Amino acid sequence: MRKLILLLVLVVVLSGCIGQNGTTTSYKNDIITVEDYSVSTVNPYVGSTTTIEFAIKNNGDKAVNEVEVNFFDTPGFEVVSIDCDGKIKEGQTKCDQTDFGSIESLDFRTISLTLKAISSGAYTVSYSVDYEYSGFRKADIPIVDGITRKEPIAEFSQSTSTYGPVTLTFEPPVGKERKQGSTTIKEYWIVGNNPFEIKMNFKHVGSSSVGSIQPINIAAGNVNLDLRGSLVIGQSDGIELSCDFSEYNNLLFSDKELEVPGTLTCNLQPASTVELETMATIWAEFSYNYKYINTEAFNVQAIEEE
Repeated sequence: MRKLILLLVLVVVLSGCIGQNGTTTSYKNDIITVEDYSVSTVNPYVGSTTTIEFAIKNNGDKAVNEVEVNFFDTPGFEVVSIDCDGKIKEGQTKCDQTDFGSIESLDFRTISLTLKAISSGAYTVSYSVDYEYSGFRKADIPIVDGITRKEPIAEFSQSTSTYGPVTLTFEPPVGKERKQGSTTIKEYWIVGNNPFEIKMNFKHVGSSSVGSIQPINIAAGNVNLDLRGSLVIGQSDGIELSCDFSEYNNLLFSDKELEVPGTLTCNLQPASTVELETMATIWAEFSYNYKYINTEAFNVQAIEEE
């Protein structure tokens, strides 16, 4: 687990590096996108064929292993075949991991669907792009004893968000608020061995231009926290305080399904007595399914009899 997190940190640090040709690699939060889209004809005649072609691109900084493209609704047409990056499947409508394999960073896979028009009229063909993705973020929160030191020397910080259409932001307890002109600035820290509530806010940061985004749900157990020994679930009179996580093998795993945007909370406290000042570190990893839908409109022409 810790080796994986350290690897992800290294990836984020290096993600903006200059390549050998002097260009800067550019990644996007829209991880899997449709590129080079074309249709041979949107006005086919009954009995003729039309072909939808495009590529999917991995815009992220790591490989994606589970991607599915599914033409789930093809009214007015008979499916002839689908070409999944060179693998032709007769009468089928879906390309998945078994066809694509692992799609490396900035790599492509091609899809081509051939349809035969079977009746005249206006029809809409729909397809979905579906993939699994994950992210992480680290938070460092100062803790002071509240007696010898009432305010920390160190400052609260959180690592740069990993790429992906869903991001996590930590909201720790406020130690002090101060005014800077008309702006209120919040400073975050923990005092003593007292329990405190931390919030983890999940937000969608992908672009709606990729298609119609379907509801994003993070399943129970798919958010985990590594408290690095500095924090434990808070207690009062020996009873654990409210927390949306449960402990297993020294990690905390989310107890409930979360719809994005949404928030998970937990009452924590320092694992030992604080002397002067120390730092609490929280590592959070999360995984989710991301799906969007696109459509193509056709007007199938009847064959005019002589």
